[in-house]
Amino acid sequence: MGYEEIQDSIANLRQKRYVPWAINTDGRVVYATIEESRGTPPNKTGLRPYDTEVSKHRRNLCHTKLGVIALDRSFSQDALTSVSSGILSFLQKQSILKQYNFINSYKSFFSGIKNYNSFGRLYDDDIQDPLVIWDELQECLRSSNKARVETLVAIHDAIGFKIIVRYKDYSSQKNDPTYLTYMSWKNKMYLSGEGQLFNRDGGSNGVGWYGRKEKKFSTPNGYPPATTLAGNLKHPVPGFPSVQSRTRATDWFERVDINPAPTGIKIRPEASGNVYYNQLDLRNELYGAGPSGTVCGALSAAFTFGNFNPQSELFKEYLFAIIGYLVGGGMHSLHEVLAPLRLIGLEYNTGSLLGYDFSSSPAPDDAKGLVKGMASDDKLPLLPQKFLKSKQFEDWRDEYYDIVVLGGIHWRFNSSPS
Repeated sequence: MGYEEIQDSIANLRQKRYVPWAINTDGRVVYATIEESRGTPPNKTGLRPYDTEVSKHRRNLCHTKLGVIALDRSFSQDALTSVSSGILSFLQKQSILKQYNFINSYKSFFSGIKNYNSFGRLYDDDIQDPLVIWDELQECLRSSNKARVETLVAIHDAIGFKIIVRYKDYSSQKNDPTYLTYMSWKNKMYLSGEGQLFNRDGGSNGVGWYGRKEKKFSTPNGYPPATTLAGNLKHPVPGFPSVQSRTRATDWFERVDINPAPTGIKIRPEASGNVYYNQLDLRNELYGAGPSGTVCGALSAAFTFGNFNPQSELFKEYLFAIIGYLVGGGMHSLHEVLAPLRLIGLEYNTGSLLGYDFSSSPAPDDAKGLVKGMASDDKLPLLPQKFLKSKQFEDWRDEYYDIVVLGGIHWRFNSSPS
């Protein structure tokens, strides 16, 4: 059975309803119309069926490439500058004791590679003097147009849980507008009650709805070996640059079964850990390290200190920076980063990428409201305009047409080989 390279516009290809059908020996996807896609490639053609395993591999490449692109500061500079400026002003108003406690408690994250290699760290050397780190941290915030994306997002996130969360119950902070604003956003997203998305406490068997546990490693520090491979790549792939050597969460954790849905407790579908994992499997999404709590903290800091809201272009820029930090850095899958956005009322369609979903089948009863039958097919509503108008976007979209444009369609037509 032969095939040929298609030269056509994205709009026409969508209208003709091509779906991924096979993959050839050099990794290129072979498409077929829906009517012609039911069978599998004949033997001795060198074609492998486009099954769920291939789909997940392509999804990993696509999302990793997006994460690497998002580490380019030019796409999120305005948002990073806005948040950095607000945080710098906040830090300079803190007492000397709070400043010292913050740096001292987080010193091993900002410097050193003997133990955990953090992504976005300021130094590879172990810096013992907190004042050195404090000065460098302030300089990063002051000169955010020069600092790395991963460093800035890491700092922004740390300010929230190392200062605000730590001191929120002190009498002097209980009515502080900054603390109240941050915690208001954080409490909307980071839901950790029984059966909810970020439950870590577990039930009688000690296994929570968070759905992960740490792997065991024989390394001296007990962590997985650090790597410079982008995203969650397992080996070097042409076209994917190296990133800062770091310990990846996706190497550190593995998925475990979660408890059955609790009875007698009403949980919104978008907040349910059980619905989350149901959708993860149903829609062939990637497991990395579980739903991302860092998204909740980083966005809470962004909304608090950047003075923008979830409907703004600055939000999209900042979300893109988070994608760079967490997906490009190999801390989470893209799905794990975006799923918590539903908790603040933003649309994200599982199984598709940021707005595209050609599935006409209804969502399961326990997940209604999480997946729409048809999403917008002319825009990606969660990506910033700076990226959407760039050559990088066009190249990425065309290279991963099966994931970016077709989105959630291919999981319905393929199954893993028996």
